[in-house]
Amino acid sequence: MSMETMKRRRYSSCITMGALGLALIGLAACSSEDATPTAGVPTSGGSAGLTNPLVFINNTGEKTLETVKHDGDTNNQSIGKLGGNNEFQGAALGDMTSSAGDWLFVNLGAANGVGLIDPLSGAKPIFETILPTGERPVHIYRDAVDGEVIWSMNDGNATTGIDSINCSAVGSVSVLHNSHLGPGGEVPKLEKTLCIGVGHKVAAFSKPTASDATIPKRTFITNAKSGEMHVIDNDAASGTYLTIIKAIDLCDSAKEAAPCDSNVATPNASSPHGIAWSNATGKVYSRQEGYANIVEVDPDTMEVVRKVDVAPFTSSGISPDGKFLFLRATDTATDPDHVLGKLGVIDLTANPLVVTPLPDLQDLAPGSFKFSPDGTKLYLTQSNSNTGLTAAQVTNLKRDKLVVLDTAALPAAPTVTAEIDLLPSPAGHSLDLHVHDGNLKHLWVTNKDDNSVSVINAASNQLVQRVAVGSAPGALLVYESSALAGHHN
Repeated sequence: MSMETMKRRRYSSCITMGALGLALIGLAACSSEDATPTAGVPTSGGSAGLTNPLVFINNTGEKTLETVKHDGDTNNQSIGKLGGNNEFQGAALGDMTSSAGDWLFVNLGAANGVGLIDPLSGAKPIFETILPTGERPVHIYRDAVDGEVIWSMNDGNATTGIDSINCSAVGSVSVLHNSHLGPGGEVPKLEKTLCIGVGHKVAAFSKPTASDATIPKRTFITNAKSGEMHVIDNDAASGTYLTIIKAIDLCDSAKEAAPCDSNVATPNASSPHGIAWSNATGKVYSRQEGYANIVEVDPDTMEVVRKVDVAPFTSSGISPDGKFLFLRATDTATDPDHVLGKLGVIDLTANPLVVTPLPDLQDLAPGSFKFSPDGTKLYLTQSNSNTGLTAAQVTNLKRDKLVVLDTAALPAAPTVTAEIDLLPSPAGHSLDLHVHDGNLKHLWVTNKDDNSVSVINAASNQLVQRVAVGSAPGALLVYESSALAGHHN
């Protein structure tokens, strides 16, 4: 262990929050045997994550992770980058998430592992190590049952979908566990890797709800190439914790050229990609791109109980209350002069499940979207791509917009309340939200071609600051330590 790492671990074990939200470094309270006892000294610069929320930005052009300190409307500034010293072994950065223990986890596909970042123990976030997991990890999730558990999806070889590091014929999922940063905290560790399914993987988590305490704690993972959903026991008190308890065949004979057989592992054309858990219904919803439908799965019986066709919609997301699936697509065929943004909604509490089409957005090509935490607003980015468009559609297409929709009355049609102008970026934008104590404060948007991020005040819908960052910023993650709860940000 390097001296720098030893110092970092001593330091992190002694951080607490004092009056005014300042980091207190009290070495006298350290548990490390080699720590020198001294009086605690308050400092506003000793811990990046304990003084301000942070925004982590994937600079795709240089394979670095940049940190911007979030401080209101106009005092936001970059405080450093990781990756420039080959910490990530030259790997492009993938999905990011944070744990309830305040660690940051970054999938590193080419490095076949997860990068561990400590945002609290220094004035800048500190790279800890790369934790080996499996071949080509892509998506990563914080466990909805236990926030100190992290699930990394190892998609395996891009052609075969096989994780040749851990498995002989399928891909895998790795389960990580970390304790908190602070007194008694430990570096995250690999808990278990499960060989599971073939192809791209996404996950959702079932758990008891306020209206039904009997719902089991389970993890549902779909596999795009094999067309199946695996169910993993996610109850730490169970004797089968972190074992596969069922494989659900997503094959549908009505949508296949030949009838489905009885072998769950026989590949089919369902191509699942997109999954969500609903607190309102207590069910899991999986979107099958190959079938253009959504299936509802009961976490208790682990069976498909309802289906609904969703063509022409190609993407979905669930509202914060779990009542609605919001759908989007782009129509370039109907009108040769105008691109039509297609929107729809499914009321998950209704029976049967029905897609309700919403008014088109003319000259807008919907991209990614996020709901406000209360579900009353939806923020929608746009695609700037000219691919497949007519000359007239290219001319008329609105670009570099963040569309704000009033979704308070869903399933009734939402209204467009604002079209926020973003900085020009033909390669597009990524979006994340800063939520403090349950309230939406700011929106953060990357501008890939401008090498910058934009800060937007959520109350005024005004772009209030441009922050210069590294080359070709892509995905971003707004991070706020649990220690900042209740403090003004």
